[in-house]
Amino acid sequence: MDALGMPKPISGNFATVFRITGADGRNWGVKCFTHYVADQQIRYERISACIKGLSCSWNVPFDYISRGIRCMGTWYPVLRMEWIEASALIPYIEAHLRQPTALAKLAGEFAAIVRELGDRGIAHGDLQHGNLLVAADGGLKLIDYDGMYVPGLEQLGASELGHRNYQSPARSKSDWGPALDRFSAWVIYGSLVALAIEPSLWGSLHRDGDEALILTESDFREPSRSVALLSLASSPDPRLQALARLLEPLGAADPAAISPLDPDLIPAPAAKRTTVSGSPGDQRSAVGADASVSTAEWLASIDSQPMPLSGTASDPSWVLDHLPPVARVAFRSPSTIFVRSLFGAAIASIGLMVCLLALRILPLLDLGFGIPALVFLFVGLCWLSFQRNYENRDRHSLHTELRRLRKDDSHAREALTKAENYRAAVDRREREELQKYEKIAKKAVGEERSELKKIEARLSDSVRKIERNLASLSNSEARERDAALRRRQDAHVTEQMTRAKVSSANIPGFGPSLRAALQANGITSAADFTGISYVNSQAFIQLRSGRRVHPRGVGSVKAESLNAWRRSVETRARMTQPSALPSHEAQAIQIKYADQKRTLERSVGEAKAAGARELQQAQRKWADAHQSISVHTAGIRKTYAGYRADADVSVIGARRSLNSASWLYAAGRHRMAAYSGVTFARYIARGIRG
Repeated sequence: MDALGMPKPISGNFATVFRITGADGRNWGVKCFTHYVADQQIRYERISACIKGLSCSWNVPFDYISRGIRCMGTWYPVLRMEWIEASALIPYIEAHLRQPTALAKLAGEFAAIVRELGDRGIAHGDLQHGNLLVAADGGLKLIDYDGMYVPGLEQLGASELGHRNYQSPARSKSDWGPALDRFSAWVIYGSLVALAIEPSLWGSLHRDGDEALILTESDFREPSRSVALLSLASSPDPRLQALARLLEPLGAADPAAISPLDPDLIPAPAAKRTTVSGSPGDQRSAVGADASVSTAEWLASIDSQPMPLSGTASDPSWVLDHLPPVARVAFRSPSTIFVRSLFGAAIASIGLMVCLLALRILPLLDLGFGIPALVFLFVGLCWLSFQRNYENRDRHSLHTELRRLRKDDSHAREALTKAENYRAAVDRREREELQKYEKIAKKAVGEERSELKKIEARLSDSVRKIERNLASLSNSEARERDAALRRRQDAHVTEQMTRAKVSSANIPGFGPSLRAALQANGITSAADFTGISYVNSQAFIQLRSGRRVHPRGVGSVKAESLNAWRRSVETRARMTQPSALPSHEAQAIQIKYADQKRTLERSVGEAKAAGARELQQAQRKWADAHQSISVHTAGIRKTYAGYRADADVSVIGARRSLNSASWLYAAGRHRMAAYSGVTFARYIARGIRG
């Protein structure tokens, strides 16, 4: 439950998990799905059957319950599995950074699990830090089998693509099969190996809240800009250099072509390489004959290396609270006899003075001065004796030592505070320098985008202008071709209408006299007039010259008959007019515009080529700028990783010094308690009592 008494969820991309305590006291993880996944039941039934048949330490058996939870009257499936008490991978790494043996063991455990999955033809599908739990015995547990591939699921395909920081940039849903985990296996194993070799990489490459170990998706998309790969490649340790050469080409490789995880493919410092390219599958042939030491062997050799300073030793002074009380030191020296003798002499002297006073031999005034003088003399002599007492001298020596130990403890606390302040200052200065370069990087990205947009805009404007000219030229060519065709068509129609003579035409109502009247007005063929018009209900014939005539005897009816004859002649002529230009004329027009078109098309190509060159130059310039920023950033992180490691050592050393000083001071105070009875008053009392 959460603080409000509501069920506390652990939410993922496709489901939410709740921790439930059963009636028998056992704890279960119950996964409720938040998205519909096709073929979900078939997938889980086959995965469950496969997992339950394995006797492996990494698997967590589960049950798929189709009627698992009812919501608003509808049943939905749930997944039930036993709750695992284990540490998440990232917190475990952070807790064991200074224990390379633990990280080496973890890397070996992971490699064994990946090998076992591969031998059985199984792929988890989403190997990442969130799905790897470290049990109390250091063993690994795999959880979240949503995207798992097992034999029998070949036809269903992938249901998800996995965590982006652990998957190949080239992975798609078409990638499906037992080779699904190869990329993520190399990423996780390589990260664990790198941290086992150089723990300071965690401080320089991992930030709180990162959904990754030390490598992310961007490192494989743009390896040339990768701070992580640059840090590995520029390390003075040849093993990290070898890791960088191995991991860098993974992002560009086909996910299915990546070789299975094999620690022996990574050469140790003694190995000689003949090539540094290709995927992990290419590395076996790249290892020279002298590669007698493998990664697995140098991981194993970590056990024999000196253990770096790890953790902070706790203050051991708490042990003193559980020890029995110390026995008090008693006065055993002969000086107490001297005290008793002095005390006896003082009492006898006082008695004698009283007797003399009673016999009136000694004046009362002398008695008033004599007794205090005797007491003062007694105390003074006892004090001198107390200072020479063995037990008091031991107490005084121990007290002097205790003052020194208290001063050492104070100095140790000051040294620890100074070391911790320096450690915090290292982080603060690193953040400040990185923030400065982050601002520079953001500014560079903005300037790059602005410059590239301007180049693209200029190129686009230039190309559009040329293309507009080209389109205009094509339109001009088409207009000229259409105009030439129209001229030919008009000439054909005019010729046919000229041949159609009024004298031989069969026009209703037109006899010789009317034909002669038409001829007298200049109308001898269908080509001589264009139509008729009316003025005050009187029909006029419109000549081609634009003049209107009214031949005698031609009324509106006869004028309409004449115009109908003309239209029929024109229609017949239009039906036989040419539909295309002769080839020689069309070719002449095409040739006229071809050179101009070629010139403009060349201009388009030249503009695009010039723009592409300008873009490439700008991209190279900014790539160099980004690379320079990445190099500086990596240098800062590497430098401060060294400072941080030194500061950590100083803090640990200061804490150990403080613990040592605190222990000695506490032990001194414990011993001092034995001398609590060694006081001047007790010394006198013991002497008097005898």
